[in-house]
Amino acid sequence: MMLEASVVIPVLNDSAALMKTLPAVSAQIDSNRVEIIVVDNGSYDDTVQVAERFGARVLREHAHEGSPYSSRNRGIESASGRVIILLDATCTPEPGWFAAGMAKLSEDGATVLGGQVRFSFGSSKPTSAELFDSMVHVQMQEAIEQHSYAMTANLFILREVFARQGLFHEAVRSGEDLRWTKAASRSGETLAYCQEAAVCKPARRWPALRQKVLRTAGGAVSLLGRRRAVSEMVRNVLLPPNPLWVLSLVKKHHLSGSAFLLMQVFLVSWRLRWIRAFGLACALLGFSEHLRESGVAPE
Repeated sequence: MMLEASVVIPVLNDSAALMKTLPAVSAQIDSNRVEIIVVDNGSYDDTVQVAERFGARVLREHAHEGSPYSSRNRGIESASGRVIILLDATCTPEPGWFAAGMAKLSEDGATVLGGQVRFSFGSSKPTSAELFDSMVHVQMQEAIEQHSYAMTANLFILREVFARQGLFHEAVRSGEDLRWTKAASRSGETLAYCQEAAVCKPARRWPALRQKVLRTAGGAVSLLGRRRAVSEMVRNVLLPPNPLWVLSLVKKHHLSGSAFLLMQVFLVSWRLRWIRAFGLACALLGFSEHLRESGVAPE
């Protein structure tokens, strides 16, 4: 029997996030019509036990550890829903998320729908890294409406789309959602955005943000091609961030444009440009696997 929807959540060593996300999903669905599938990617904490405790069906993806896209593929292959909802373990749905996403998917005639990703901070005074993360990453509305791609953090997709477009590329660590959704859009799938289908995600502090940039740089070469990757690497090393871009970020997110805040965001951006250049260089030279095994690059 085909269900209304399947919520697919890849996870690696993040039981704490699941303890927030799974109850928030369960509170909004009819378990007789919607299933929750958690795909473990090689966790060694109590992730599997927590997922089972909250009633999720647990799958394991060990062939390609470190690849959330392989994990999503295993969930999609096993799913019985008419709609496949791809949700990150760290993205906790807000009230009305499921109903709003499903309604918008039907009303707009969209085949792929991205919901809003809001950011939360660890304290009332966010760090400069948290601010930068919240202003730059997972900007779903801008991605869909201006660039015709989306991120799998909070994505509703009609099951039939995967029959037409295929699954994600296996063993990819980062950036495959951008490639897949952009390719789907170019081949005629309709992308839409729903602000009311919102989830909340903790903004990253410096160590996690640095790891994020290294990880995405590792996957960027296949997206950009070697020539563009080399060009970006050189620019990042030689040129600082554009101060007007930093100012536009702060204004766009309605933050106080104090000189101190602008300098904070500027310096974080500059440091991350160098880190991305390092990650691009490692990927171009084929050192990404070695770095991950030695602990320099993140899992």
